[in-house]
Amino acid sequence: MPVTIVGVRRDAGWHCAREDTDDARDETMRVTRRRRWSVVAACGAMVFAAVITAGTGGAVADPTTDRRGGQTSAQQQRDLSTSALQGVLHTADPTLVGTSVREAHRTLTDRATRAPGAQGSASVVFDAGRTSGELAGFVADHGVELYAVEVKVPAAGQVHTMWFNDVARVGGSTAEKVDRLTGSARLRYFQQAESAPAARRSGLRELAEGDYRVYRAEVVGTNSRLAALVGSSGVRAVLPDSGDAKVTDLREAKAEAKAVESAVPATEVRLETGVSAPTRQGERVITNTGQSCSWKSSGVLACSPGERRAVSGEAAVDNALPRTADSMVAGSTGSSPSQGRAARDDSSVWTGCNNAADNQACPNDHTYRPHPDTGGYQDFGVSIANYAANTVIYLCYAEWVPDPWSEGGTEGYWQVYCYPYAVVTSAFTYGAAQWDSRWGTQQTTIAAAQTSRPISTLGYKFVDGLQPCVVQQFLATAECSRALPNSVWVPRTGMEDELLMGNPACSPTPILGRSGTAEDRNKGCFYPSYAASTLPAPFLDTTFGDGQAYNLAIGSSSPASLVEGRTYSSYAEFWAYGNNNMIGQTAHHSVAVDSRVTEAAICVAQGNVDPFCYFPVDSSRVSPIRPFV
Repeated sequence: MPVTIVGVRRDAGWHCAREDTDDARDETMRVTRRRRWSVVAACGAMVFAAVITAGTGGAVADPTTDRRGGQTSAQQQRDLSTSALQGVLHTADPTLVGTSVREAHRTLTDRATRAPGAQGSASVVFDAGRTSGELAGFVADHGVELYAVEVKVPAAGQVHTMWFNDVARVGGSTAEKVDRLTGSARLRYFQQAESAPAARRSGLRELAEGDYRVYRAEVVGTNSRLAALVGSSGVRAVLPDSGDAKVTDLREAKAEAKAVESAVPATEVRLETGVSAPTRQGERVITNTGQSCSWKSSGVLACSPGERRAVSGEAAVDNALPRTADSMVAGSTGSSPSQGRAARDDSSVWTGCNNAADNQACPNDHTYRPHPDTGGYQDFGVSIANYAANTVIYLCYAEWVPDPWSEGGTEGYWQVYCYPYAVVTSAFTYGAAQWDSRWGTQQTTIAAAQTSRPISTLGYKFVDGLQPCVVQQFLATAECSRALPNSVWVPRTGMEDELLMGNPACSPTPILGRSGTAEDRNKGCFYPSYAASTLPAPFLDTTFGDGQAYNLAIGSSSPASLVEGRTYSSYAEFWAYGNNNMIGQTAHHSVAVDSRVTEAAICVAQGNVDPFCYFPVDSSRVSPIRPFV
């Protein structure tokens, strides 16, 4: 079989073991067969050697442990369901959550009564996480179509939330679509684990092998079928969308998927590394495609069928932030402060807002952003590349292959495939971005409360003795009342951790701006296909109403849950039709503190239902402005 990969039998039946040398890149693998199981993964030439394995060192597995690192408990799944519901509603306030859900269900009933056969879309939040098979059964039983999914994976002490927006563009059954998309995320973390510092490898590997479950699904169906989801077994909430943008996009995406089937044989490309000398750190060798191929991102392979070559192997660089020789990149690194500075008590860094001498609005920037002045840290990077027309895009993913002789399929190995999921007949731009934020631990003494608190999160966390912000609306934004100097805590708070960058080929609708849906890609405007974050109760923010520049934002509905001193990471991949010359464009990292503003026109139009009622109260740039080069 052409695929070669590390396999580990933890019952000592057979195993592949790593023999380390002084040069970490010089790895020798050996295989021992002690049982009659066809070893489809000989250890001579492997996909991502010593990474994609079923375990480490041939250790015996705990029979109660899932093959990929452990099941999520029922209570934790319930908690993650709450996080998903808070995220999609942009609020952690239980009263507002309950009100919004009830109003949403009334809207569904009204639509089903007025126009039962009309098509619409909605988010379904489940009581507990669904596996790909369980989700496929739910979709089939209720006669709806899957549009997008939100997945949560507890690993290495954090919850990783992932959004997959291009479900319809991936081939296969519903279960296969979800497995391929989540498998692409697994593959990315396997790749990162191989090149990461030793201290991070186990956590990345745990994430790659984690329990991936769907907690929220975006579906399309008739109004009557969407209304019927309310009260269904295992359904916690059904939240309808306004408009039919997702209905239209699903129809177009399905048409594109059919074009792939007719233009490209629907067979999976299997990858293997070279057998001989090791390559440089982070490189991969691509074979078995017969085409000129390169990594568009760490989980996607782009091939040009017009440039067929012999199957010989193409080098592809796989870093934490993927880039090629043609990529246009921007980024900045914020150095971590010394421990002594992080521990210093200095209330002067958060006072003076709404003060003529300070010349800034409340709350003070230091009370809601990750910044070295309060012991914090940030870093970001963006890589964007242009691609010619008539490119075949392959989705690469890791798939678990169980040992048929093991009990419950808990033993086996990981195998990598690349599946063609798009034939882009027009030129397009594809980008990836990663950004990290760590709110500082530097504290200040609050005399009125006789307590000390970290400065960097005072805007999110109520402390008696600090003056709260009185939120006032101004058109489509909000602010703290300028009549109140030194107001700190923002009530009903939210947070947006965002990258702002140029998108010169974008031509949004005049006055109305971007639609905030995949439809924007047709106008040259970036829209994410995949995103992930470790923020608490996160949401992938919309670009609805934005102009030409791209605001790639992931927010938190529960910023009061931020842990000072912990690094929160976000990642996104995005694309649009048309090419973008990013040279001369810029990118920077900002953070905004939000609040609920019920007087906003869109909030009133939606019946005061979240998430349409949250607006930035203040925002602050936390990085230098960096040009693309």
